[in-house]
Amino acid sequence: SNIWIEELIKCLDMNFDNDTVAVGGHMQVMQNWRLLSKYCNYIHNSETSTQIDRNGNPAYLITANVLFYKYALVAVGGFDERFAFAGGEDKDICYRLKEKGYRLRFNPHAIVYHSPKENVFQLLKTQFNYGRGEAFIQTHNGTPQIGLYSAFRAFFSILKIPKEIFNFHKKSMCLKTSIVFGILNYFRKLSFSIGIFT
Repeated sequence: SNIWIEELIKCLDMNFDNDTVAVGGHMQVMQNWRLLSKYCNYIHNSETSTQIDRNGNPAYLITANVLFYKYALVAVGGFDERFAFAGGEDKDICYRLKEKGYRLRFNPHAIVYHSPKENVFQLLKTQFNYGRGEAFIQTHNGTPQIGLYSAFRAFFSILKIPKEIFNFHKKSMCLKTSIVFGILNYFRKLSFSIGIFT
């Protein structure tokens, strides 16, 4: 929106005295008639809501719509340039800021509009890179790798597609949309898990 930057600045200023060093906003996928754009918007909205706790503190901020204080970025060494792909660098920088005791905030009124994926391949490639980023973070944080287990679990979740379709249909989606969303959900999760494994 036209006031997204003002909303971010306002929220950052309001939380200046409580160690808040970054404020992120909402990402809205631009809608068109294609089911893929509707699916991208659905997963983004559903996943964003699950990353924010009861006190409004996000697990991490998507760096396509965020303001950081420069001193805080300098304090944690900035973005890790070993990320040679887009996927996971936003989680990494936010996790390191939180480890230093800094706080993050989310302002749902700071909205930017994002172009939807042009095709299913782009969607799956993005999810694959997210998986690679997750594996990178796990490796450098000393977290045990769960890539192979995760990949097998995602593969066999194909058996859950009918249940997912049913759940989408219960949300007042038409049958066609429910089927497409259920199938896309399966391949999206599988791509993410393969990214972790590779």
